[in-house]
Amino acid sequence: MAWDLNVQKELRPCYVYIKKKNEKEKALFHCWSFESSIVEPSLMIGGHPGGTVACTMAIVELENGRVIVTSPSSIRFLDNKINDYCWDEKGEQNDE
Repeated sequence: MAWDLNVQKELRPCYVYIKKKNEKEKALFHCWSFESSIVEPSLMIGGHPGGTVACTMAIVELENGRVIVTSPSSIRFLDNKINDYCWDEKGEQNDE
């Protein structure tokens, strides 16, 4: 089985839920971002030991040109890329 790897930058249309406005806005998805921050240990006896908090975020461009960072759960893609893939009933990808 031969695999083709095609790397190209493309913007994906999506809706982004803006919590402050309680509405969704049209946007273009640019890429995923990984953010992390260090949490100092708690000063309280028996408190948490500290460590690193990390999460994946999305970089999107709103219709008005503003670029924001948002959580992946607030995005809904509109291009239906999932329809480009096909799996058989066993859950394996079909090579047709």
